[in-house]
Amino acid sequence: MTMGSNNKRCVSQMSTATQSTAEDPPTIGSTSYIVALLAALIGFFFSQLQELYIELNSGGDTRTSATDAVQSHTKSRAVSAFDELSGRGVSAIAVDWEAERRLQQRKQEQQQQDDEDAQQKTHELIDETVETISAIVKKYVDRNEPFVCRRCMMPESLGGWWDVDANLLDAIGADTFMPIRVAKSSTTQTDPTQFQRSSTDSNATRQMTDKSAYQERNMVASDFFSQYTDHSGRGLEISSDEHWYAAQVDVVTTLPGLLKYVASSAPPKHQLMEAVGPTPPSSHHPVTLYFGAGERTTQLHYDSLENVVCLASGGTKTFALYDPVSSSKYLYIDRSVHGNFAPANPVDPGPNHPMAKFALPSSVTLSVGDCLYLPVYWYHTVTSYEERTISINWWRSPSTQKMSVLESIFCGRQDYGAGAKC
Repeated sequence: MTMGSNNKRCVSQMSTATQSTAEDPPTIGSTSYIVALLAALIGFFFSQLQELYIELNSGGDTRTSATDAVQSHTKSRAVSAFDELSGRGVSAIAVDWEAERRLQQRKQEQQQQDDEDAQQKTHELIDETVETISAIVKKYVDRNEPFVCRRCMMPESLGGWWDVDANLLDAIGADTFMPIRVAKSSTTQTDPTQFQRSSTDSNATRQMTDKSAYQERNMVASDFFSQYTDHSGRGLEISSDEHWYAAQVDVVTTLPGLLKYVASSAPPKHQLMEAVGPTPPSSHHPVTLYFGAGERTTQLHYDSLENVVCLASGGTKTFALYDPVSSSKYLYIDRSVHGNFAPANPVDPGPNHPMAKFALPSSVTLSVGDCLYLPVYWYHTVTSYEERTISINWWRSPSTQKMSVLESIFCGRQDYGAGAKC
């Protein structure tokens, strides 16, 4: 009894001591009190500095500087960069055309000086703003992460030349043959025309019973331009349920008359294009154009080159992007059968592809003058609306090291939980 009583007293004393230690606040003169006070003051000081910085940088100055070249998709200017709440946003960057012109002028002046004095040793010209934005672009490219660049095309090219079909037809030549994709128009007023590639996969074929695969035709430019905005083929004794679309037309070999206009519309060379990658070898199309009107959407697919796509004219285009890991995991990819196309439709998976619903897109809508960096191995669909649109794609070669890593991830040779049939 005595021992138990002593034990109870010991426990009671220990409990009281612990409670006293936990509840007693630090005295005003103690070290812990001074440290806590200093931490609070420092935190308040930095929060005030941050608010002052935001206020100063949100003032009337709308110029783009190196420090604000990258813009979070949560900021107001980039909120329109994503349109579906179920998807994920695409980061936005801004370029500085004044800095681009400044650097280009200095390079031209240096070239003239070199021509006058061949013995003069040249040095690489740099511009701090250009270098900073270029470095930001390279980080996105190295991470294989898409971004949108608002009003990225050369400003002078957005004055309306691309909006006039007569300008295009004059530059192309009325008798020039163009490859045209012809698909069956949608049977409803609400659904876009599906431009689907023919497939050897029996499951995919069954899913396309109401979506005829497009056909390729060669058509003279004058015939195409006379009818494509109507996208019905009326007047040329062609079935009125056809939808015409000039897609992936090689400018260099097919439409050379447009080359100078494409060059004068390109995104900034030093800040963006050179940072994305070098021009692809001659076996690939370096620049392609897409002409169309009426609601239409492309089949889910990926590109084997880096892609900078810009909207030169029209209304808007919406891209749904699927990263390589989730694509290889959820889209039932078998490249020996499907090539660079996906058999599954994440929006409407159907009974054959139930896992496709777990592939969440990053969605971005381009307006006139906007450009999208679309990395290799990112599956995507492109949806256009009723307005006539013209977009230009500049293609660039990815690095060998990057492709090797992506191939390993995509084909499941690295532990990313992915694995398409390669």
